[in-house]
This record gives sequence, structure tokens and C-alpha cells, in this order.
Amino acid sequence: GVTDAAVVAVPRSGSVTRHGFVASLEPDPAALGVALRHRLAASLPMTWRPSKLTVLQQLPSLPTGKTDVSALARLAASQQDR
Repeated sequence: GVTDAAVVAVPRSGSVTRHGFVASLEPDPAALGVALRHRLAASLPMTWRPSKLTVLQQLPSLPTGKTDVSALARLAASQQDR
């Protein structure tokens, strides 16, 4: 299952998109991503759903233990071209 999750806003061509990240040790991250997209589609309005979803083994964290949102934003920006 999912152990942690975060969404970051990524500026793009005069607008902002949402990029979701989930932490999971599932053996098939692609299948988990598909399942999560279906669940989000059933429970959230389209404007609230992330346009991209990335499954990681763990979310980056700061020395304080909080999620490193800056690292996620950099990762999201680097994946924009893909």
C-alpha cells in the first residue's frame, strides 16, 4: 500500500499543474499508479487531481523528518519534459 503521499504545484507555461508523489514498496509501481488514478478519479473533481503521478520507494525528507517539498518540486520539474 501507500505509506506516504504529497502533491506539489509546478509552474508550466503560464499555469500551474499538480504533480503527485506516493511512497510505496509495492513490487509493481505501474499497477499501483493505475489503481491510484482510478481511485482519485472516483473521489476528486478533475481540477483537484494531479496531472502526473510518480511512485517512489520513499519521499525525500529533511533532517527534521518533514517531507522535502523543494526536492519534490525539483523532481517534478525534471519530469515535465518526459
